[in-house]
Amino acid sequence: MRTRGGKKWDVCLPVLLLTLTSARGTASTLPGNPSAVARKDEPSSANAALAQAESALAGNRIDEALAKCQEALQGDPKSTRAYYILGIIRLRLGQPVEAREAWFKAIQISPSSVATHLALGKLYLDTNHLSDATQEFQTALKLGDSHGRARYGLALALIGESKFQTALPHLLAAVEADPNDAERLFTLTATQFQLKQTDQSQRNLNRLEKLAARDAWALSRIGRMLLNHKMPREAEANFERAAELIAQGNNPVPPDLTLSDLYLQIAQLRFNRSDYPGAIQYLNKVQPLSVDPDLEAARLDLLGMAFLALGKVQEARVQQMRAVQLAPCTRDFVSHLAWTQLLAGDLQAAAAGAETARNKWPQDPDVILIAGIVQRESLPERKRIPFSSPWHLQGEGMVCCPCNTPCPCRSNAPPTHGHCESSGGFHIAKGNYGDIPLDGVSFVVVSAAMDTQGVPAVFYIDSSATTEQVVALERVFQQFTPLHQFMSLDTMLVKVTFERSREAYNVEVPGVIQMKIERQLNSNGDPLLRTAALDYFSNVLEYTHNLVYKVTDAQAGLKWDYSGRQSNYRTIDLDSRDYWDAAMLIQFADGSGYFTDKQLDLIHSLNLPMLSSYPRPPVKTAGVRSEPSKGGLESEARSASEKQR
Repeated sequence: MRTRGGKKWDVCLPVLLLTLTSARGTASTLPGNPSAVARKDEPSSANAALAQAESALAGNRIDEALAKCQEALQGDPKSTRAYYILGIIRLRLGQPVEAREAWFKAIQISPSSVATHLALGKLYLDTNHLSDATQEFQTALKLGDSHGRARYGLALALIGESKFQTALPHLLAAVEADPNDAERLFTLTATQFQLKQTDQSQRNLNRLEKLAARDAWALSRIGRMLLNHKMPREAEANFERAAELIAQGNNPVPPDLTLSDLYLQIAQLRFNRSDYPGAIQYLNKVQPLSVDPDLEAARLDLLGMAFLALGKVQEARVQQMRAVQLAPCTRDFVSHLAWTQLLAGDLQAAAAGAETARNKWPQDPDVILIAGIVQRESLPERKRIPFSSPWHLQGEGMVCCPCNTPCPCRSNAPPTHGHCESSGGFHIAKGNYGDIPLDGVSFVVVSAAMDTQGVPAVFYIDSSATTEQVVALERVFQQFTPLHQFMSLDTMLVKVTFERSREAYNVEVPGVIQMKIERQLNSNGDPLLRTAALDYFSNVLEYTHNLVYKVTDAQAGLKWDYSGRQSNYRTIDLDSRDYWDAAMLIQFADGSGYFTDKQLDLIHSLNLPMLSSYPRPPVKTAGVRSEPSKGGLESEARSASEKQR
């Protein structure tokens, strides 16, 4: 969401890198292991000097290692092993050209040196010379590489050229050669995700998570891989396990992985799936001094947005003011604060913030929008009606849509047919917004698609409503979705009829909308299909018979006839505190397929009724939840050189 060094702050964890060997593997697994080239019968003095060079290299005394290696070569200019070690030393000194020359000489002396070909291949891979890397790994493979290092390197070179299918058999062979090498298994799993090999990727993901169960760094990499392949819930679980391990302090952690970064990543994921309390929990765990000022500003802004989503406007305002103080030149922070100032009722501060944003970013559409909203709210007929007044509504309403019954949108799942043109007719028997009475107001809201976090396409209000009542209803709808700024609802004052005849309800806007439903009751008069549901006006509704549902509004571009499809009814007894206390199921909608854990907790705590079953989307196992990021694995492979350096 915010930038840190040119990257999104919610992905500030280490980039997932596919490297030739484990970034933290032991020396015995690396092509650059000095002992990988066998000793030969060398002159005793040269052999002694070379042994001293190896010892110095192992102790990271690079200058001493270089001197001893050169001494060994003076004693034995034909020593393959000495040139091999010299290449490693040159690479440690940041001299890749000299390292390559040393390895060339080693191969001239001994063309069959597998380790030297592997080292050259790795160097070419690091420097993105993929065809040269492929050639070296193929040579090493022909010479014989029982440990699978050549197979793995060859696979990485092919992945760098986007040849995933060709790389796959080499990865399988490399993993078979060493099933416990987490790095190889990681790369294989990511490749299977890329190729949409569902069952295989899931099996290997399970194996990988077991191998990394006590490794925070590896778990964070797995989380990033899952994010790249659009699996945020699974990614979040890995980030949480990584954070727990770091917090325990029992295992060493690389300096590029911090607890604050993990907390920020988890908070962003919680926010994205509308778990605003969870986002606040993790954002508050971050130690402000542990992150740079830009990242701290982003944390404060996101914290403010989470408070705002829960209707806690004053808390949001405090955090966003601090964010702007830290980063006054960040457009989003400035416009977010202007919007929150407006919701808090401080029109003067909102106008000042909007003016600042317009001066700095005059062509930005979001800035233009917020400036337009502030200007509109300065009109006399709107200025006297604050955004944050308490309100209460009592009445009833009905909604029709083209989904099957029960409507999956109401249990946090996607629409039955991929679209859900819903319309709702409502009558407020008794209600108020601040000191504005809403008694007797009827209205219809029409949405071109079911959007649990959006605003209606058209808002038809009975023409008997006053201007104050119209604005008050708009204010109520804005409190339903405080994160969504809208210039104005497409509001029309028309005749709206809301009638009841026994158990049948009829709502009509003459010439535009006709809806008629019939409640389904048992012999005792109790509803047959009463359930907890996502809805702006109630946490409970009952499914009914859809007798007629027609919409024809040429001006708004709306026309359909979904008579006989899904319909539902709810009684309304709703208070602004229900939203401020985060007690509405719809506040935590994320369309994930079923009620979220937070929604289920609310259902349990409020003792809401449940049906015996609910429609759910087809079960999707890992790897096919959605289209993978085209460049995800490819960028991972191609960034191997960055990680190695």
